[in-house]
Amino acid sequence: NLGVSEHLKKVDAYWANEVSNSVENIAFLIFSMIILVCTYGLHRQKLAFVELLKLKQTVIESEKQRTSHALIAEHAKDAIIVTDPNGLVTWVNKGFERLSGYSLQEMVGKSPGSVLQGKETCPYAVQRISNAIEKQNNIESTILNYHKNGTPYWIDMIITPILDEDDHLNCYIAVERDITKKIQLEKKLEQSVERANVANEAKSTFLATMSHELRTPLNGILGMAQIMRGETTNSEHKEQLEVLLESGDHLTSLLDDILDFSKIKIFHLTLKFPLGI
Repeated sequence: NLGVSEHLKKVDAYWANEVSNSVENIAFLIFSMIILVCTYGLHRQKLAFVELLKLKQTVIESEKQRTSHALIAEHAKDAIIVTDPNGLVTWVNKGFERLSGYSLQEMVGKSPGSVLQGKETCPYAVQRISNAIEKQNNIESTILNYHKNGTPYWIDMIITPILDEDDHLNCYIAVERDITKKIQLEKKLEQSVERANVANEAKSTFLATMSHELRTPLNGILGMAQIMRGETTNSEHKEQLEVLLESGDHLTSLLDDILDFSKIKIFHLTLKFPLGI
């Protein structure tokens, strides 16, 4: 009995030791798993945080760029108009307000043409713009608009349709530039050319008249000199008449050259600056 008791005690001690070791091993494994799970969770959280930072940075950069573009458009010298697909104004910049005299609040929900165009605006240009807008095409045009106070002004205009990713019309953007001074300068130049052409024509008429008036007495002088040369027998008188005739012929040739040179000059000026330029 004593031997069996001792053996059982040893067996119990062995299994107690094994259980203790197993518990320690299981605890170590659980602790290791917890550490691994926590590490993995922290790593995933770090990756998510990095992605979130990148996304925020992208959004911030995009917002900065958008703000910068909006600032540029807002303070651009050229007038900028944004309309919806129906052609009604949704936004205008400060350049448009300075050019037209109308504020953003006065233009929102209105068609630009109905506000800006007037009685002297070319209807063909208006129709051409309308046709391009209906077909959603880009269009460039020069047209006469009217300021809020009634003053007319000329603009060069570019209208561009903006499409979304599905090729659906999103809006229209129109950029307008004031060219009133350029048009006025062209009209002044045209008037100056017209005056120059009138002056050249008057000059040509004057020279032709003067040539005729000078030729008439000169031909009479030369004719009488030729008659006298044929009738005189005095050699000295003949020599003097020859000098007179040569001088008369030279004067006639000089008149022809002056008239021809004037005609050539007027012809070149007419080619360079045609009437109605």
